[in-house]
Amino acid sequence: VDAGDLDQAASASREALSILEEAFGERNRNTIQGMRNLARVLERKGDIRGSAALLARAIEHDRHPRHLSYLGFQEFLLGNPSVAEELYREMVAAYAKRVPLDSLRMMGEMVLFPWLFLSEGRVDEADSLLRGLQAYWEARPAGFASEMRLGQVYRGMASLRIAQDMPFEAGEFARRSEDLYQRLAPDITRRVGDHVATRLVGLSMAARAEALLLQGDAARAERLAERADSLVSSATGDHHWRSAEVRSILGEALVDRGRYDQATSLLTSSYRTLHESLSDKSPITRRARQRLIHFYEAQDRAVPDSLLVESDTGGSDR
Repeated sequence: VDAGDLDQAASASREALSILEEAFGERNRNTIQGMRNLARVLERKGDIRGSAALLARAIEHDRHPRHLSYLGFQEFLLGNPSVAEELYREMVAAYAKRVPLDSLRMMGEMVLFPWLFLSEGRVDEADSLLRGLQAYWEARPAGFASEMRLGQVYRGMASLRIAQDMPFEAGEFARRSEDLYQRLAPDITRRVGDHVATRLVGLSMAARAEALLLQGDAARAERLAERADSLVSSATGDHHWRSAEVRSILGEALVDRGRYDQATSLLTSSYRTLHESLSDKSPITRRARQRLIHFYEAQDRAVPDSLLVESDTGGSDR
């Protein structure tokens, strides 16, 4: 995994899990650890469905809070917010029996909730929680773990401000996240690999590009989204859902600049990848579909019926 050979890592993890299951059975803690290891490799490969299926098997036998946290995030990505929230809350309750509510572990896991709230339009809840998390992590002594969490919080604040139609504040928070990860990049590379450092910087750039689009600066947004796409694709691979998410933002920038021919393949391929990797219910897929609809409408072209599906909130994505 650290060398970036995810196919070989997945093959080795599958073989190891098969040996463990045969030797110890499915309920054994070593086998459960093997399930989690393979699930993490599949997640890195972008196979969220496969990873979630393995984690669901693991928690049948061991509802460790970390398993619940991983599976909750994947259920969120797959567009199952109620399942994700149930898993998150069970995770918090489990940790509460082990550590104080204001511990580093607990506050670190709470970073998961705002993304879930935003995906369901629960903006006030996301706002309240993110403000509290920002204050908590900014008050912590500088250190790798706390600054990594703070980078997540800043990117979450950028998404919040976009949802609140405050693009200039969104851009500022995205820049803070990007600057923080740029500064931490050597340490991140040393601890967990260059691919992680590259991905985090690229995702923060993409958030800033999205803010620039809402500010009406499509030219700068395009340049920044191109850089973000290059970074994230090099870190995850072209067919990973994270790469598709960033390419969708780049496609939107091209639409806003009237460069429809270039936008076509980016928007259609990114939507297809997200649809296949996550689901049509995923908040990330829904956003990509909205961008593709905007692509047609910007040219006064009829939107294909396949894109006009009913959203989870009761209306079409138009």
